[in-house]
Amino acid sequence: MNKYAKPLIVGFIVLLVVSFLVGFLGGAVGADLGVLPMMAGLFSGAFTAYIMANLAGNRAGVAASEAERANVASLT
Repeated sequence: MNKYAKPLIVGFIVLLVVSFLVGFLGGAVGADLGVLPMMAGLFSGAFTAYIMANLAGNRAGVAASEAERANVASLT
């Protein structure tokens, strides 16, 4: 699986949940929110996906062996 697939899926889920909650709460009090639920959800989902995608590549590299470390340490 692509390393960006999970952040995009989670960002889309956050978009749906935030849009639903803002729209539901706004409708429950009788307010006309216009495009606010859509924009709030879009921002929240995009921000979540952006942060998760930036953190997706933090994999530890291959460590050098003792012989390679000794060889590098002996260089001047």
